[in-house]
Amino acid sequence: DISCSSVNLDSLAPKAGPGSPRFQGTGDLKASVTGRGLQQSQLMQSLAGSGSLKIDKPVLKNMNILRTAFEKMDMLPGLVARLRENLPENYTEVLKQNDTNFKPMNINYTISQGRLLFKEADVESDGFLVKGGGEISLSGDVQISSYVFIAPDLSQAFVKVVKELRFLANEQGMINMPLAISGKAPQVSVGIDRDYVLRKLIVSKGSELLEGIFKKKDTSQDQPQPQPDQSQQDMQNSNAQQKKDGPNDAETLIKSIFDAIGLQK
Repeated sequence: DISCSSVNLDSLAPKAGPGSPRFQGTGDLKASVTGRGLQQSQLMQSLAGSGSLKIDKPVLKNMNILRTAFEKMDMLPGLVARLRENLPENYTEVLKQNDTNFKPMNINYTISQGRLLFKEADVESDGFLVKGGGEISLSGDVQISSYVFIAPDLSQAFVKVVKELRFLANEQGMINMPLAISGKAPQVSVGIDRDYVLRKLIVSKGSELLEGIFKKKDTSQDQPQPQPDQSQQDMQNSNAQQKKDGPNDAETLIKSIFDAIGLQK
C-alpha cells in the first residue's frame, strides 16, 4: 500500500531540453500494488494493482493545447485566419499564453505489466474539455486516445465563421474531434484526426443535401395540376422558367461533395 502527498510531478519526469513541453503540478497518490523480483526491470514489469492520483495546480509548460488544436484545423482553406478574426476576446488572450493551465484532476487507474492504464479521465481547461483513456508506461511511453470538446461559446464562434462546422457539434453545442496524444516523455505530440473531421463534414453535408432533394420532390407532388383552360405551351414555359431559376439538385450535391473532398489537397 502506497500513499504519497504533495509530490512534485515535474521532478519525476525525465529531464528535457529548454522549451520542451513539461507537465507540472502537485500530486497526491494512493495505490495498492504487488510485485516480484529484486531487479528493477523485473519488478516494474511485474507490478499489478490499482490506485488514484489527485493533481493540484496542473500546468503543461511550453505547450498551449487550445492553440495547437486551433492551428491544426487547417484542413479547411483560410479557416484559421478567419477564426482568429472572430474569436471572443477572452479566448484571444488564452491563445496568447505559452502554457496550458488545467483545473484540478482526479484520475483512477490500474497498473499492469509496467503500465498505468485508465479508461475514463476528464481534463478541463479554459475553452476545452478532453475526455479519453489510454496508458502511460513507467518508462515514459504515452499512448492516449481521446476527444476534445470545444466550449459552447467558442464553438458558436467557429460555426459563425464556417457553418459546416455545426456538423461536428453535439447536442450541447460543443464541437468535438478525436485527439491523439502519443510519444515518450518528455517528447509528446498532440494531434487532431483531420481525416475524421473531413469525413464527418462530407457525409453530414451530403446527407443534408439529399434530404433537401427528397423534400423538394415530395413538395412537387403536391403542386396543383394544370387547369382546363391552361395550354400545354403555358406549362412548358413555366417548367422552363423553373429550371432557369435554380440549379439542378443533383449537380449541386455532386459539386458540394467533390468540393469538400478537394479540401484534403
